[in-house]
Amino acid sequence: MLYRRVLKSIAAIAVCGAIAQTLSAQAIETLSSGRSTPGTLNSTRSQLVPDGNEHRLANDYNFVGELGEQITIAIEAQGNLDLKLVVFNPLDEMVVSQSNDNLLKQGITYTLRSGGTYRIRVLAENNQGNYTIKIEAANRDSARADLVMRDLGYTPTICNGNPDLAVIQIGSETRCTRDAQAGEYLYDETDNKAYPVQETETLKDTIAREFGLQWVPCGGPGLAEISLEGETLCIGNYPAGEYRYNVATNRLDPVQPVDRNVALLREWGLTPTQCGNNVVYISIDGKQYCTLPTQWLTIGTYRYLPAQDRLEPLSQPYNPDYTNINTEPQPNNTGSGL
Repeated sequence: MLYRRVLKSIAAIAVCGAIAQTLSAQAIETLSSGRSTPGTLNSTRSQLVPDGNEHRLANDYNFVGELGEQITIAIEAQGNLDLKLVVFNPLDEMVVSQSNDNLLKQGITYTLRSGGTYRIRVLAENNQGNYTIKIEAANRDSARADLVMRDLGYTPTICNGNPDLAVIQIGSETRCTRDAQAGEYLYDETDNKAYPVQETETLKDTIAREFGLQWVPCGGPGLAEISLEGETLCIGNYPAGEYRYNVATNRLDPVQPVDRNVALLREWGLTPTQCGNNVVYISIDGKQYCTLPTQWLTIGTYRYLPAQDRLEPLSQPYNPDYTNINTEPQPNNTGSGL
């Protein structure tokens, strides 16, 4: 009798070993985030693995994660099946162990401390049965930023634009804390440190420094208005007027104001030109302007009478080939003179 029992035990161990060896050689299924995967724990489809002082049926899965990624694993058993979850990191170190059915159903959350392939093991603690496993990966950048803050020893707080906080840029994420001197920082993953951001001087600040200017709100009297990068800025300690910053010469060039009288000549259909010979001289508001002659306005000197809206001839050169019958030319808005 004893001999037969020994033989049966040896046979059972051999069978279990063969099953385990066969199953361990099979390809392990890789879980995808957000997808529910059905599973079955039984003696024909599962492997027998040690768990403390006992051996239990188990199914293994793989999950490829990144540093700082936060994963939530939820397992829901069917019937009276009691389950246990174990997670191994890429170094095959156990990082999660949970057998509370309610917690497993709600989901176990873990932040990956390194990137690589993690092994997720589902074990049967009592009998055989079916279950469903689902893994959810949270925003990787957000989870990684939270992990970096813990590694730096900083307690995150809500930013809300508070100037007394340290603002740390971690990849695409921003975190704030009171555990560092107020200011802006940039996280460098090569040495796991946050460095203060070196402020870059703007063109506006550079001009103010080089010219000794003091920017003031626009709208007051006696201000200098400077056109800079499509924006109008004002200063109070500079001669009043309009200026344009010349990047090539690093100078503030005065902007010549638009002469309304020149615009008026063009409205009459005249072409302003440099004064000299064979041109028309026109006096407007005490200023002298010159235009090319036209059919309605011959070479000579004129004065504009705004009250009568006409040009009064002052002198005309003698021209035997042309007699000016228009002794009092009156411009109109058609650009044709009379």
